[in-house]
Amino acid sequence: MFKTTADIYKALLEGKKIASMDIYLDSSYVYLKNGDLVNDKDHHVTWGFSSPESWQEYIEPKWYDNIPEQGILCWVWNTKTERTIRILKYYYAETQYPYMVDGGYGWEYATPLTREEAEELIYRG
Repeated sequence: MFKTTADIYKALLEGKKIASMDIYLDSSYVYLKNGDLVNDKDHHVTWGFSSPESWQEYIEPKWYDNIPEQGILCWVWNTKTERTIRILKYYYAETQYPYMVDGGYGWEYATPLTREEAEELIYRG
């Protein structure tokens, strides 16, 4: 939470994204892009920060903090296993194998496939 408008502008000049705790705004965060204030949809923002205490630094969520119901296509592996592809459904940070699929099997490490990797898999097998 910011105390003053000056704190907000200082954070923006440092390249940080900031988010409002006001549920009525139609964007997740705002930031400076080429000297202009824009929102997460890259639309120009013209309003100011009259209530600095309702703003805070925006922290990007990790990919595993917001896994959709259908899952995420990922490379998964353990210390002693080869990488393989699975659809991850769950993430449990406090376990030895936090990246989980339906059925309860998990892995130590995971990373989502890139768009290029997924296209290669789909179109070239």
